[in-house]
Parts: sequence; structure tokens; C-alpha cells
Amino acid sequence: MGKEEIIKETGINPGDNILSVNISMVRKKIMANPWVAEAEVGRKIPSGIIIKIIEHKCIAVLDLGKEFLLNENGEIFKEKAAADPEGVPVIQGLTFSDLNLSGSRRTAAFDAVMNVLKLGQKPESILPNNEIKLIRVDREIGLTINAFDETKTIKLGYDNYQDKYERLKNVLHYVKNGRDFPDFETVDLNNSVNRIVVSPANKLPSNKLPSDKSDGFEIRDVIEPFNPAT
Repeated sequence: MGKEEIIKETGINPGDNILSVNISMVRKKIMANPWVAEAEVGRKIPSGIIIKIIEHKCIAVLDLGKEFLLNENGEIFKEKAAADPEGVPVIQGLTFSDLNLSGSRRTAAFDAVMNVLKLGQKPESILPNNEIKLIRVDREIGLTINAFDETKTIKLGYDNYQDKYERLKNVLHYVKNGRDFPDFETVDLNNSVNRIVVSPANKLPSNKLPSDKSDGFEIRDVIEPFNPAT
């Protein structure tokens, strides 16, 4: 929120007597803006009003039939509007029952999503949130990510995301260096520690399929691209 917008929200006009300003009412007006997480309002004698606000930071869009904005604490703070910023991951596959509404505990599926989003906020993350287009939740197999562009799919499953990100880093390094194939369509990390399944962007002839150990990971199979929805 800009300075002018905040002033407009307060209803205070230049020249108003600060002693006549209802501080509590001004705070309520500011808090009515869904982007405001917290607000402090006070008088500065002889002629000033001090306003401090903390805004929600949107880290994802939660698709529950309608789209809602999710903050860093995993809380919905507003319904998405056309004017709201773009460029954050969209989450599909969760329901209202997954959220910690009315003090109830969040589900494992929701916690998994939040773990991935928190990892994506780290400056050195191999899978930063601004590169994640879509997070799909499946109750049985866990999380599937569409990242970098809409054609790339990364199957994370559940748990051990820090380790899986390290393995993904090795895979991306492998691909970047042009080893055997120049690009990938799918990386399946939801396997054993020593097995990563990579689908190249273009199917390779059988005599070109790599079987290689490099940088602490092993590609045992390269399979045809598959439908992520299955």
C-alpha cells in the first residue's frame, strides 16, 4: 500500500484536529483492507498521527473452486481479484478442510505444500517460487510441480524435500551440461534415494538411453513422457 492509499483509508484530512481523531476507528478502517495484516495508529503531539502497517505477503494462489491468496503463515487473507499481482504458484488439489480454520490442525497435504513454498523462498533454492507455475496435490502420491515453463513436471511426492531438492540440483546440472539429452519434460524424485527417473523433452532412440552415475545421483531409466494427470 502506498502512502496516499493509506491516508485515504483513514478518512483523516489535512488540518483535522488530532485530538478529535478516533484512533481506534482509524485502525479499524485500515484493517478493513484485506492486504493489511497488522496496523498501529497513534498521536504525535502536537499535530501528527503516526500509522504503521504490516502487509500480507502473498506466496501462492489457492484454487478451491474460487481462487484465494495465501500468506507466509499459510492463511487465506483475500479472494483473488484481477488487479492482484501475478507470478506466484497456483495450488490445486486441496480443500477447505485442509486448512487450519477454527483452530483445527492442518493436514499433511497442506503442510507438504507449505514446506515446498518455504524452501522456494530461500535465495539459493533450486526451485524458487517465482519459477513454480503449479503445485498439484494428490492424497496418495503427494506433490507434483510444474515449473520453469508449463511443459516441465517435477514429481516430489511426500517428505524429504531438502534431500530431493539437492538431487534435483544435480539433475539440472546434468541437463545443463548437455549430457545425453539437452532438456527434460519430467523428473520423478519420488523413488528410492539412488533412483531418479527422467523423461527427456524429446524421446531418445533406445540405443541412446543413458545409464550414468554423476554428481551423487543415478539415472537408471529414461522413459517416454507421460500424462501428469495419471
